[in-house]
Amino acid sequence: MSITSAASSEGLLARFIHRLRGSTAPYLTVALLTIPLGTISFYLFGTTPVLKGQSLGILIPLAGIGLAGILWLFCRASTRTTLQLAYFGVALFSLWTFTTIRSLSFNEPYNYTAWLLPIFIAMVILKPPNRSEILKSADYFVFGLLIIALLSHILHVTGIHVFPNYIYPIRYPEIIQTMLPMDSLGLGHRWEGPFGSVSDAGPMGAFIFVYGIFRTGITRVIILGGGLFILVFAFSFSSIFATLAALTFLFANMLSKKFPHRKSLLFVSLFGGIFALISVYILILDRSFNGRIQIWQQYVSEWPNHLLFGTGSRFISTRTDLFSHDHGHNLYVDTLLRYGAIGFVLFMAVLVILGRISWKAFRFDSNLPMAILIVFALCVVGESLALWRYNGAVTSWLIISALIANSDLTNKGQLISATKSP
Repeated sequence: MSITSAASSEGLLARFIHRLRGSTAPYLTVALLTIPLGTISFYLFGTTPVLKGQSLGILIPLAGIGLAGILWLFCRASTRTTLQLAYFGVALFSLWTFTTIRSLSFNEPYNYTAWLLPIFIAMVILKPPNRSEILKSADYFVFGLLIIALLSHILHVTGIHVFPNYIYPIRYPEIIQTMLPMDSLGLGHRWEGPFGSVSDAGPMGAFIFVYGIFRTGITRVIILGGGLFILVFAFSFSSIFATLAALTFLFANMLSKKFPHRKSLLFVSLFGGIFALISVYILILDRSFNGRIQIWQQYVSEWPNHLLFGTGSRFISTRTDLFSHDHGHNLYVDTLLRYGAIGFVLFMAVLVILGRISWKAFRFDSNLPMAILIVFALCVVGESLALWRYNGAVTSWLIISALIANSDLTNKGQLISATKSP
């Protein structure tokens, strides 16, 4: 190799390392992309062993977080860690620690990806990204979810790999059913995609759709369209209600800027209206909330027998005489029974801390964290979306929300300090 070529190679390497050090987006993007890649791997290949008895769905997240860790070592933090973000990280880590130790004490099955969530938490707390880098990485994450959703649908329509739980009757409005050839489009039943069930797909559509509102240009169009497709055709009532509540929040905030003296009245009126609509639906059209209320009552009535530490997952899955499902169709009551009062308190601490940091960001005119929190808090009223031992898509929503709030608080705080300085 010539001296000139060697110098050129060293120059390229130096520039590459310099770019890595200047942005947290590479490590965050890789860490988030492991989730859709792991999801589609499990969907297509299940637990078929590939290397040392481990499936692709496990190997890909392990390799992804490993690569993200290497990139993390090179970069510098793009913004500072606020005390609120640190509290959020500690609360989420505490919840993961308790649920993991509790599951291990029951000898419940787990896989190695259970150890990735605390690594990811440490990464984002120690080297938090700024808003532009978060949104760049979150865009890749959301597009990854949309791509695997599209791929799974193509495979289903072509008969190569059909949806395994394609058994839920359609609920779509009559006008949609008459306008579209549902069966030939693979929409003869509620749509589940690669996410496990319609109960998981619906909240995914809600998150994607609400996130898309905050993007611009063609990115917004694609994300909104993809999120709306999943939301409509998965047709999870809790997800639809959660989306309506988030839209109500954003609409109320928009109106409050035009009528600042009636801000509180606007929020109370509009939110009261949306919750009245939900109440009317439950009381008039479906008093059992699709059978969920009875399940919730069973979980709550059983909880006093396992007050502090909960029953664990194996108990719930084996008590078919008492429970009609292996989860509570409500993350609040499911966590209460599965992990007891301790796990429930830790879960609520995560939500309260995230609510506090999101509210502070909202007061600085940052709406995205609060909108995502609303979607999550209401989606989990009807579904059990997280066991807190794994770095799944739902957990990532909360982390993305906390990071955006942290960045906005830091930037707005610095701006206010600068304007107050002489």
